[in-house]
Amino acid sequence: MAHVFKSKGVYGDLVLRDDWHAKDIMEVAGKPLTKEQVENIMIRLVEEFDVYVGINWEVIQQAIDKELDVKQEYDIFDDIEETHCSLRDLTDDELIECREVLEKRLEKVLFTLQKVGGER
Repeated sequence: MAHVFKSKGVYGDLVLRDDWHAKDIMEVAGKPLTKEQVENIMIRLVEEFDVYVGINWEVIQQAIDKELDVKQEYDIFDDIEETHCSLRDLTDDELIECREVLEKRLEKVLFTLQKVGGER
């Protein structure tokens, strides 16, 4: 990844450069990511850049994890908003199904809250 080259400047200074590409992000993720996700991860790497750490495989993995967690939290909030149902209008079978859906969504919310609480 890292390479040395002469700059095009007047003095022909040597420059050490370490390039990271979208394919590197995809390789670390180990699963398909959208173009938007890869772009968001790269932007996060720039915005959270620490000169003492640099960019490495571990830092890229952390940025991927943050991006995917952010998307998961939005999904959970969407799930919560979709869970407005009028219980009076439901049949017994629909009530049972609604309860199962609510329980699964509650598990997701509690899991996220535990994760967020553990990061503090």
